[in-house]
Amino acid sequence: MNIKFFCFSLSLVLTFAAAAVHVPRFKPYAGSPRIIRIGQTPRLELCRDGKILFEVVHPADKAAQPALLELLLRLEEMTGQKIKTVAKASGKVPAFYLGVCNEARKIGLNPEKLDRDGYFIKTDKNRIFITGLDGGQKYDYQCGTLYGVYDFLERFAQVRYYFPGRYGIIVPEKKNWLLPDIDITERPDTQYRVVYASTCGRLDCSKYYYPGLDKSSRVPAFWRMSTLKTIGSSHGLNDLELAKRFAETNPEFFALTHDGKRHDGTYNTTGFQIKGHLCFSSEGLLDVVFKDSVAALTGKPASSRGISKWTQRWTTQSVNPAPNDGLYWCQCPPCKKIQQQGRQAMSDHIWDFRIRLANRLKEAKIPGIVVCNSYGAFSAMPSDKIKMPDNVVMGVALRGPWAVRNKKANDKANARIRAWSERMKSRINSWTYTTKACARVAAVPNFTPRAVGKFYKAQKDYIYGSFLESGTDRWIFGFLNSYVFAKVMWNFDTDVEALIDEHCRLMYGRGAPFMNRFYREIEDLWLDNIVKNLIDTNTGESWVMPPRHEIWNNIYTPAKIAELTALFDKAEKASADDKKSLERIRFMRRELWQPVLDEAKAFGNILANRSAWTLQAADSKNITLDGKLDEKAWHSARAIRLQPNRAFQTLEVNTKIKMLQDKDFFYFGIEAEEPETALISANAHRKHDDTELWQDNSIEIYLTADFSSDCLYQFIFNSSGA
Repeated sequence: MNIKFFCFSLSLVLTFAAAAVHVPRFKPYAGSPRIIRIGQTPRLELCRDGKILFEVVHPADKAAQPALLELLLRLEEMTGQKIKTVAKASGKVPAFYLGVCNEARKIGLNPEKLDRDGYFIKTDKNRIFITGLDGGQKYDYQCGTLYGVYDFLERFAQVRYYFPGRYGIIVPEKKNWLLPDIDITERPDTQYRVVYASTCGRLDCSKYYYPGLDKSSRVPAFWRMSTLKTIGSSHGLNDLELAKRFAETNPEFFALTHDGKRHDGTYNTTGFQIKGHLCFSSEGLLDVVFKDSVAALTGKPASSRGISKWTQRWTTQSVNPAPNDGLYWCQCPPCKKIQQQGRQAMSDHIWDFRIRLANRLKEAKIPGIVVCNSYGAFSAMPSDKIKMPDNVVMGVALRGPWAVRNKKANDKANARIRAWSERMKSRINSWTYTTKACARVAAVPNFTPRAVGKFYKAQKDYIYGSFLESGTDRWIFGFLNSYVFAKVMWNFDTDVEALIDEHCRLMYGRGAPFMNRFYREIEDLWLDNIVKNLIDTNTGESWVMPPRHEIWNNIYTPAKIAELTALFDKAEKASADDKKSLERIRFMRRELWQPVLDEAKAFGNILANRSAWTLQAADSKNITLDGKLDEKAWHSARAIRLQPNRAFQTLEVNTKIKMLQDKDFFYFGIEAEEPETALISANAHRKHDDTELWQDNSIEIYLTADFSSDCLYQFIFNSSGA
């Protein structure tokens, strides 16, 4: 590639050298063919009476080493014999060739012609080729041959990869093994398939790693068919270390707070604020992000911009100028004026910043794409006046699979995806939330593989991929969500019901019908009862979680728990003479079901422990609910005073709370100073459970046994009585 120079004018003339950098391939549509030709007659004999009749040629390309290790591991498990590679095939027995090699190219297998992660599986005489592109640059890493090995083992050896570890990988024994003629050209339907599964804060995640799982292999993002090191999806401005670089020299880059401070990484009251928040009215900020983008896309080192390293969101392929998570809206005069105009104006403001960046890159003839997403304060589609340049690719954040049974929410999600796809005249990316970060319900399986399959199959004509956020307190709670996601995103025509039926049969043998019913039951309980209510808030859609007493009294009732426990009993009985199936059933009982039993018992213990809810006693006959605290019981009650937020040093006003109880009631007496009574605002016409009640002059009361409990009651009362 020849070096070219582009000169253009900013506030001053800058010259960029677009060096010979590798620009990875990105396609929103599958381009290469999918061809599956498998002969009807077995021809190649690999094993006979337990004897190995094949050899594995050591790959010519070192990047195919992961594929080699996986193939050898499973072949050894199938045959019970150690297998060594050979430098050159003998020609006397069938030989496996992995990765890019001269032998594969001579018969026309050139994986450069395939879409990202594509591969060939082909037999030629007594040779078996599994060939894809492997390795590559740090942020364009492919493992086509590894995917080919997975596919070969699944199709022709009946291996299955449900989850890492001894219980989740099915490897049948092979005493006699023959192969037919094979001619497969394969590639994924989507080029962006990312499973993000991590522990969820405020839940007990001490059992996130289940027994026997190698912690180094536990991340589902790298499991089976998820894309490795593809384009970054969100929150990209975090990675530019703007607070470290400009907090002192350019405070105007950072969002102005209500009290006149700057969100420059030093004003931290939540985890979202550690890297600061930005003022998107700052032209100087746009200049900096533009120059950073040019450096990343043209392959310059991050150090040239004062940044410690480039991340997956800033590469020679793409840049991602998305705001920090939990966006704080700047209160400088221009930004505040926009905020007062409402959500559409706010969304347009963020979009305008990113689109101007994309246009400047395009005008400068800088190759690469600008990844944008529709999320939170900028979830509204930009006004028609904002034109989308063709170097922008889009992503939309949605509730996704868990809303498939909520017609209103599901229709809204589908409409958003289709509208964005039409606006962009292309397929788009999606970001969905099958995560307990949005549904913090301890110890209940968020197990919804059928919903995952249904949602994504419906998007086949509109998305080029998805980020599945699936954090939970126990990774096993969502293992089949990840498996179905990976399969459907690779091939939208995947039959999900057949996939789950096969999984149950291979995992549990004659216990399969009972385990399949158990799967259905816990999915129904989650979708129909746990995440059934979705509301719009000022920060977007949010699930309304059922309180703990409802979960254990009305959803996972004693009768329902007994019914589901009986399914495990029946499954174990049916598979009593099948050791491997019985082990897997007992593993699931222990890891997937026992947490439910333990939590139900713990809840019962809390209810039985009345001492956790004891306050100072009162004589209720002498207490009148008149807004006055003049009874004798109030005078002797202990007072608790409001403490300042850690971001502030002093209190402007004092608030004093007293609490009493008798055998039937709790009593709360609150004395709140307010020097500016004329400014009090409280809507007297709000309806019950109005989600905007918090905006009024109000009192909030939380009842909980202790600070770590998720058994919580919240009440809000405004000063007008709502």
